[in-house]
Amino acid sequence: MSNRVKLCLIVVTYNSQETIRECLDALISQCLSMDEILVYDNGSSDDTPKILKNYEAIVSLQLSASNLGFSYACNWCAQKATQATHLAFINPDAIVGIDLVHRARETLADGSISLVGFSCKDINGSQDKNFRRYPGVLSGVLTIIDSVTCCFKFKSSVRFDLNKHYLDGSCMFIDRSMFLSANQFQDFFLYGEDVILCHALKQKSIKAIYHSDVFYVHLRGASSNSTAGERSWSMLPNMVYSELYFLRSRTLFSRGAYLILRFIELVALVLVSQIFFSKNKVKKTFFTKRLLLLLQYSLSFFIQGKGFSKPEFHVVPKK
Repeated sequence: MSNRVKLCLIVVTYNSQETIRECLDALISQCLSMDEILVYDNGSSDDTPKILKNYEAIVSLQLSASNLGFSYACNWCAQKATQATHLAFINPDAIVGIDLVHRARETLADGSISLVGFSCKDINGSQDKNFRRYPGVLSGVLTIIDSVTCCFKFKSSVRFDLNKHYLDGSCMFIDRSMFLSANQFQDFFLYGEDVILCHALKQKSIKAIYHSDVFYVHLRGASSNSTAGERSWSMLPNMVYSELYFLRSRTLFSRGAYLILRFIELVALVLVSQIFFSKNKVKKTFFTKRLLLLLQYSLSFFIQGKGFSKPEFHVVPKK
């Protein structure tokens, strides 16, 4: 049965010279001859293109002259992967563990399963939660509760459930036809595309499986910015905007309630960071900037509703 699953493993790179070798070597070691690894480079300015050319005999390679964002590159690859029955989106800073690709193939061979995720660890081997609550009126409070219960190791509280959680796009296996019918990734330049995709899949009532006993290592940051300390700032406006965009179709009351609760939460985090992170300027500034961005976008989000959109965060696909 598993030989009916033809995978196209999609890796989108951008200045990924530090991790791309390890990423590709791990994937190549687990792929079958009928699989394809498709690498799309988003105009890297470091040695990533040079490194990728060393793999040209093993992987399919697309070198873009410019950076059109993660979603555009993934969708472009998905359209090209016409021979694949299933797709895998793997960040260039994600190193798949032993047997991960085989387990995905085995799981997807059950035709009723459309989405597969795996446990994630950071570079130090600690658990790195790679699924989160969908944005909503109470999502902030529920996320805090999840974090607290997780600290006390109440395992039942951290089980992935597509009806409640979206899966991080750093390592995701999905039925290709289902990905296309869910309108692929939203045309964001960066961040939030996995939220909207998982929500669309939830609405289709697909079956998702999360394997907590098989993991990948995520060296967060190498896929978006290679400069230490810069990644959070470059992504922060995208993070705030994509969450509001996801909620733009909610009722006026829901949008108002969300803004009020989010404002209270961020003000509390700013105050807490001033006390507990007094010597950590990055963390102190992060919550303050997030609060200011929320205030910046909140009026148009509240008033415009479904019409809320800021073109600068989107990429118009080439015809």
